[in-house]
Amino acid sequence: MIRGYYTATAGAITENRNLSVIANNVANLNTAGYKRDVPRDTTFAAKLLTRLAMADSGAVGQAVFGRRVEETWVDFTQGGFAATERTLDFAVRGEGFFAVEREDGAVLWTRNGEFALDADGNLVHVRGGNVLDVNGAPIRLGGADFTADSEGGLYENGQLTAQIGLFATADNAALLKAEDGFFTAPEDAVPQFAQTIVWQSLERSNTNMTKEMSLAMVSAREFQTYSRIMKMLDETTGQTVTEIGRPV
Repeated sequence: MIRGYYTATAGAITENRNLSVIANNVANLNTAGYKRDVPRDTTFAAKLLTRLAMADSGAVGQAVFGRRVEETWVDFTQGGFAATERTLDFAVRGEGFFAVEREDGAVLWTRNGEFALDADGNLVHVRGGNVLDVNGAPIRLGGADFTADSEGGLYENGQLTAQIGLFATADNAALLKAEDGFFTAPEDAVPQFAQTIVWQSLERSNTNMTKEMSLAMVSAREFQTYSRIMKMLDETTGQTVTEIGRPV
């Protein structure tokens, strides 16, 4: 019966974690370039059972102590595009990430191409940090009066001024999420030159509201089921203790 508590509690904790991940995906439904998280759960390590009889101590099976969240992986599926007609908005079609250098020197990657110009004419991300070119250097422009091509080239007065950098890694699964929808830049980062940049557009979040709500309903029902099981076990335990302790 005690094992039942462990199993039910582990299931409830897992579903609570799943609901938190789903809630975060829904909260970022309108965040440009957001990539949804997907929780993966597994069972706790199985415990070997043995016979207690002196004559036979062989294994009789395994006991599973419920579920737990093993990891949360990122779904890098391409999101749709939203035309903004804003000069400083960019999106990536296909693989690749924009690179942004923060004030502390850390370089982060993002699919969110919401850029701006600071007082010095530097191309910056709206969430902070300098946008880097193909050589990993900050981009400086004379103003917002420029045009862009599908390779990220920025033209002022018909002259190529800079080229927005796109970077990729051999395995997106190695990317770790940072704050504000950014990812830590891996050591094997390489420039991407064959990808397409969509100017005056933003990539939408790849969160599907209908799918997330469906998953939330399933997790909520399972959480309620585990809660009922724990309540039932508690009542059964209480009744058992009462009966055993009753004078004959």
